[in-house]
Formats: sequence, structure tokens, C-alpha cells
Amino acid sequence: MLECRNAGMLECRDTGTPERRNASTGEIGNKGDRFPSYRPIRLPAFRPSGLPALRGGAPRSAPRGFTLIELIVVISIIGILAAIALNPMRQAPKRAREAALKENLFTLRTCLDQFYADFQKYPQALEELTEKGYLRKIPIDPVTGKADWVTVMGEEEQTETGETIQPGILDVHSNAPGSAIDGTPFSEW
Repeated sequence: MLECRNAGMLECRDTGTPERRNASTGEIGNKGDRFPSYRPIRLPAFRPSGLPALRGGAPRSAPRGFTLIELIVVISIIGILAAIALNPMRQAPKRAREAALKENLFTLRTCLDQFYADFQKYPQALEELTEKGYLRKIPIDPVTGKADWVTVMGEEEQTETGETIQPGILDVHSNAPGSAIDGTPFSEW
């Protein structure tokens, strides 16, 4: 049986056995024992907020924020991911310029071949490609930023009638110094 009273905290005593009253005296006891055994039990008092009271009397709140270890782990993971992504991001503009250079060289070489197929000779200058309508304008070398292509001229030929054919532009290369990411010089493209 529990006997309780309220004194800031609820204080109860457990008698250990069900309540028995002495019929002659009306006292509460166990089988006529004069002094029943009591064990003190302290239960937290009910708070209106629904939280139990601590010994200091202040309600316990949930922990807020992150620990230092958690912050260090998150920052180190972010740093590792940034280091992994940084190298490809640095090379992306150079790769884009190289891809544009390859595309411009392919366009010029294709136009040279089309010019030869139409006129059975190669053009004497790149400007002839724009005059005949093969190109709107001469493309810019994306590495140098100028339209300064290195042209490879063919050799003079003589026809069966003895006429000399002026050499034309057989191929085009980049005038950019240095080499690509794969190590090949731009002048060999």
C-alpha cells in the first residue's frame, strides 16, 4: 500500500503489503505488527508542462545544436568532396577550348575538300572560302583568340598541256603555342 503526501515533490511510502486494519484498535498494520516496515519512494511531481522536474527544479530540455565532433566530420566530408570536384572543374575551360579548336579545324578541312571537289583545285587563301560561300567567316582559333591559322600549301603542278597550276591550301593547323591536355602540341592538330 502507498501512503503519499505532497511536499514540493510527491513523497510516498510503500508498506509492502495490502492494507490491513486492526479490528479492535483501527490501526493500519501488517498482521498485528506494531511498527510496519516503510520504504520511502520519491516520485516526480506532476508539472503543467508535462515534463518531470529535476533535482534543481528546472525542466530538462532537449539538446540543441551540434557537437564539435559532428561539425568537424561534416566539414571534412565537404572538404574532401570539394577537392575531388576541383580538378575537373579547373580543366573544363581548357577542354572546352580544345573541343572548339578541333571542331573549327574539322570545319576548315571539310570546306577545303568541298572546294577541291567543286573546282578541282585548292583555294589560294582562306578568304576564298568565304568569297565562294563555303564559310560565312573564317573561324577563330579559340586558344589564341585570333583567326591566325597556319596553312599548308601544296606543290606546283603542271597539266598535260604544260600549264602551271598554282599551289593551294591543302591543310590547316593551329598557330597556338603549347600543347593540349593529352600532351600533343596544338601545331600538330
